[in-house]
Amino acid sequence: MPLDVRRTLVDRELATKPGDQGGLSISKQCAVLEIHRSGLYYTPRPVIDEDLQLMRLMDLLHLEDPAKGTRMLAKDLADHGFAGRARVRRLMRLMRNKAVYCMPRTTVIDAAKYKHPTCCATEDRAAQPGVGRGHHLPAGEGEASCTWSR
Repeated sequence: MPLDVRRTLVDRELATKPGDQGGLSISKQCAVLEIHRSGLYYTPRPVIDEDLQLMRLMDLLHLEDPAKGTRMLAKDLADHGFAGRARVRRLMRLMRNKAVYCMPRTTVIDAAKYKHPTCCATEDRAAQPGVGRGHHLPAGEGEASCTWSR
């Protein structure tokens, strides 16, 4: 059953009043319907028309240049009479909008310099998967054996 329907099922007049023994309290009704009592009292605020206008403009600017973040958008919107980076940032989060740009890949390791931690292979033989506990490389010419012990 959808959450909105379950919220309408809570009967506030059925709730127990001081000295009344017959009804269910609101907290017990919420427990039976599996909804939070705080959600019962919450009414969302409507979005301001000025914010909607600003969000449309932000969407147009984002389509022109998707690499613009909050700072650049705030500068562009200041030309249109809107100010405040915090407001732009909040609305970008609300719209689930993010700047698209190349991120540095600082954790990528060069494959040529990478040494597999479970293998003691020589330089002429690359590390092999599956080498480790209980496994071994056959020791032959130009090969190293690898064992794991604790």
